[in-house]
Amino acid sequence: EELKKHRVFNDNLWDLYQLYKSLESFETKNESLPEALGEEISVSDLDLEDSIPESADLYLAGDRKTTNSLHREVVIQSSIEKIGTFSKKKGVVLRVKNNSDLGTVKGVHISFRLLDPMGKELYVAEKELDGLSVGPGEAKKQVFTDFPEFADHQLERAVVNLISISWSNGLKTLTSSE
Repeated sequence: EELKKHRVFNDNLWDLYQLYKSLESFETKNESLPEALGEEISVSDLDLEDSIPESADLYLAGDRKTTNSLHREVVIQSSIEKIGTFSKKKGVVLRVKNNSDLGTVKGVHISFRLLDPMGKELYVAEKELDGLSVGPGEAKKQVFTDFPEFADHQLERAVVNLISISWSNGLKTLTSSE
């Protein structure tokens, strides 16, 4: 506490120091315990390759069918939100959610329509969002404002359609028109 008060430690260093102290007290409390009996298992004996699902190998090898099946697990939600320093401008906020248990989304190609409160189309465009890295079970938020500015009260909602996804294995999957 004294060290923290004098700012000798920043927060991360403080956390590390606390971890060191708790480990030290754990070792002190448990030094009287007997050593574990039995032989140690080396990592090579665990045969980790068998535990990696075949689908992971197929994905990494660029298997089209496996990657196409992941496409259905990616969800894109959109909303119109006030953004910027004083929340004066409205922007489209996309949430890209990868519900699959495999594969990383590196980019998405979308089309979007901006609508007014009466459902009238104000703007239609396509957009490539690259530089994403949405891993399995993750979601990322992306904000964009590169469309004409409308009077604040007009812009009501965005309708977004996913056209394609770029994956970390180099493949690109298209949304089927079912």
